[in-house]
Amino acid sequence: MNNRAPLLPPAQPSDLYRFPVDPTNSDADGEDVVAGFFRRQIEDLLSIVCLTKDGVPVDVDAFVFQKDRYSNDALAIRLFDPPRLRPDVRSTSDTNKNQARSTGGQERPQSFYDLDVLRRTEPRIEYLANALGALNTLVRVDVRDGKIVEFSLNDESHWIAPSQGDPNEVLGALTRACNARCEFCYVFGNPSNTTIKLNRRDNAGSTAEALRRLSYFSNGKMLPQPTYDLEEIMIHPAFREIATGIRKSTSTPMSITTNGYALTEDCVVFLKSLEPIEISLSLNAVSPDVRKRLMAGRHMKA
Repeated sequence: MNNRAPLLPPAQPSDLYRFPVDPTNSDADGEDVVAGFFRRQIEDLLSIVCLTKDGVPVDVDAFVFQKDRYSNDALAIRLFDPPRLRPDVRSTSDTNKNQARSTGGQERPQSFYDLDVLRRTEPRIEYLANALGALNTLVRVDVRDGKIVEFSLNDESHWIAPSQGDPNEVLGALTRACNARCEFCYVFGNPSNTTIKLNRRDNAGSTAEALRRLSYFSNGKMLPQPTYDLEEIMIHPAFREIATGIRKSTSTPMSITTNGYALTEDCVVFLKSLEPIEISLSLNAVSPDVRKRLMAGRHMKA
């Protein structure tokens, strides 16, 4: 008699547990779409986990984003969702019967595993289904071999905020890696995962972004602001076009830092037309020999 337990199948995606995802799963109900998404995630998480402090359960009723940590504008959360978790059987029984008669109700076969029968024993799976459905309201994804490998924002208008009036909200998209190679430059010693880094988009992509940002800026709005190192903005081929557009929208002073390589007479005349403007020149040294040694080939300008 063979008493050996059957061998388990190798680790692989489960064909048993397949669940549908609602392509329009959103209950924002008029609130900010992004805030509503995170509110829903917190509510769903709190339906399966309990927060504690020093071993004691903590009840929460609202949250703020970290960037608004000291704001009083907290967003209320519901610890339970009565329509979904605790249906009123008396008010829904007749409706359920009519629906069962027309659709087959619980007798109707389905190809997906039923989330309802796992709600009490493994609610984390329902959380995943809700989270993926909610993501459909914010992003589009590219899937390869069953894995999400890329995503883009569905509607960038969900992410706009009031402009602070700073021209660098637009000019920052044009920043290029400095065309000098100063021996002492801090940029090339930065960690690879720093939040302040060079803009590596090509000229076409950065120009398109700057034009889009300019259209928002002209209407008092801004897209999420990247923390680029503001290096040689003036060497970008679209600099004059974008700077002129900014000056048509605001009289706020522009502030530009440069190693001086682009400061031809023609450029200086153009910059004067943008007044008020502040130019910070990284001269580094006045001796040609020292500049040549420090700046690696960009020492004769400025």
